[in-house]
Amino acid sequence: MRHVTSIASNSVGGALDTSASVGEASAGKVFTVTLKGNSDVVFFEARIDRVARLIKVETLATPAPQELLTTTYAYVSLRDASGEELFSHDFIGNERVTASVYTFPLDAIGGETLYVHHAEYSTRCVITNEGTAKHLNAARDCTIKVTDTGIDVVTSPSEIGPVPTFQGNTFRLDILDDAYDKVVVSIGMDLTTNVQTFNVYPVIPTPANMYQSVVIEFHFWDASGELVHSRLLNGRASPRTSAQTYHSQKGWKLQMISYLPTYLTNTETGAVSDTRSFTFQAVARGLLSVAS
Repeated sequence: MRHVTSIASNSVGGALDTSASVGEASAGKVFTVTLKGNSDVVFFEARIDRVARLIKVETLATPAPQELLTTTYAYVSLRDASGEELFSHDFIGNERVTASVYTFPLDAIGGETLYVHHAEYSTRCVITNEGTAKHLNAARDCTIKVTDTGIDVVTSPSEIGPVPTFQGNTFRLDILDDAYDKVVVSIGMDLTTNVQTFNVYPVIPTPANMYQSVVIEFHFWDASGELVHSRLLNGRASPRTSAQTYHSQKGWKLQMISYLPTYLTNTETGAVSDTRSFTFQAVARGLLSVAS
């Protein structure tokens, strides 16, 4: 059995892993990046097709990629040629992976990048030129850049940063009325595809009749620091229905002040936290508590 510390060592942090530096270019039309876990079970695959000008990223349903590890085992982040993140996913060793498939277009001259972190990169991060069947060397943290002739694979600094306050890929924040039976506000936060949804529902007669003033207040800033959404809800007035969707890159902030029952759910694991007033920032791997 593999010892836990041998897997977890150097699995997080911002330093460049010089123990296994790579720098390799490969000409070709189709490439795959395959991440494997315990017993070499595949839990993630990216297919870069320069002929079809598409990149497909797929997470495969897995009970636990590496049950010996209770934190990040692997992490991926796909960016377009302009640097905007299209997709990311944090794979915690002992947590279930749900299946998903996303397809994105490739620019004619390339420029897209796929950052990959894998705690067991030497044997379980496989980068393949499908035309030649050649395997390219990986590093604990490496970036695969699409070019006009193929791909470049280089060692890169870690992008996963500190462990967030709430680690995960998708979350939902629900605020209930004072009777605990109706949802007043529901906020969806998908860090995988950088989508945020804000839904406010009418509550009859009122969310909290015992309060004469504001009982829910929230403000949402995008990654540039611009305030893009804000609401104040009074306890004795049924809220006006609204539904808003945003596509802000990581770095956005959400400030919430609530006097009503407020629950944050990790929608992948089902873990629920009781949170009333807070300010969160979206970072790689989850939500980080920050100063208001």
